[in-house]
Amino acid sequence: MSIVIHHGHPGSYKSFGVLQRHAIPALKEGRTVVTNIRGFDSLEKVEEALNETLPEEAAILNVNTEGREEKAYMARWFHW
Repeated sequence: MSIVIHHGHPGSYKSFGVLQRHAIPALKEGRTVVTNIRGFDSLEKVEEALNETLPEEAAILNVNTEGREEKAYMARWFHW
């Protein structure tokens, strides 16, 4: 299991960087990606954008962090 945290100024391509360098390669390896990046929630969209089929084991778990309860849920991910 690995954890990747990107931080930086707004508009500094943090989301793009983590998707390109970590999330997409992990999905190609058939791993599960847990993220709170809005819009990154569909294997079908990823397959269409990449024009390739991902392994059957690949999965995206997108966690909504918009509200107080959702933020608390994400903060306690290790209790899932």
